[in-house]
Amino acid sequence: MDIIEYKLLPVAAHVINTQTLASIAIEEFKKACIESFRRLWYSDISAKEQLEVMGNKAAIAFEQHSKAILFLLSSGVNIDPIDYTPPLQYNINEDGSITLIE
Repeated sequence: MDIIEYKLLPVAAHVINTQTLASIAIEEFKKACIESFRRLWYSDISAKEQLEVMGNKAAIAFEQHSKAILFLLSSGVNIDPIDYTPPLQYNINEDGSITLIE
């Protein structure tokens, strides 16, 4: 092994560790997005009740979640559409609250 290869080893290890951390971060972000989606739509507490508590902050939460999912999908992350497609239709009201269409 010549001197150039020896010097590259710590750099290569550093880059691999950085890439690994980035992959872990994306996977954890994906898990958190799916978990928050499922907590709203598939919880023991109805989505309607949760949306009532969220009040006029519901639309912002939906928008943030939508942007997060779009980021993940555009980054090549595979997510089953069932984990980001709401099972019910809804209206976003002018005040930022959300009403389910049942």
